[in-house]
Amino acid sequence: MNVSNWKIGTRRSADFSIVLPASREQEMDTEQIDQTVAQMDTVVQQNAALVERLNQAHRPVSTQLALPHRRQGVLAGGG
Repeated sequence: MNVSNWKIGTRRSADFSIVLPASREQEMDTEQIDQTVAQMDTVVQQNAALVERLNQAHRPVSTQLALPHRRQGVLAGGG
C-alpha cells in the first residue's frame, strides 16, 4: 500500500466516524419529532371530541333559551 492510498483510506474512515454518530443523532431527533407529532395529534383529536360534546350540550340549552323569546315574538306579533 502506498502512502497516497493510506491517506485516502484513513480520511474515509475518519469521515465515517463523524457521519455515523451524526446519522444516529439525526435518527433519534426524527423519532422524537414523530413522537411529538403523534402526541399533538392525540391532543387535537381529544380537543375536537370535546368541542363536539360541548356543541351537542349547547344545542338543547340554546334552543330552550330561544323558545321564550320566540313565544313572546309570536304573542306580540299575533296579539
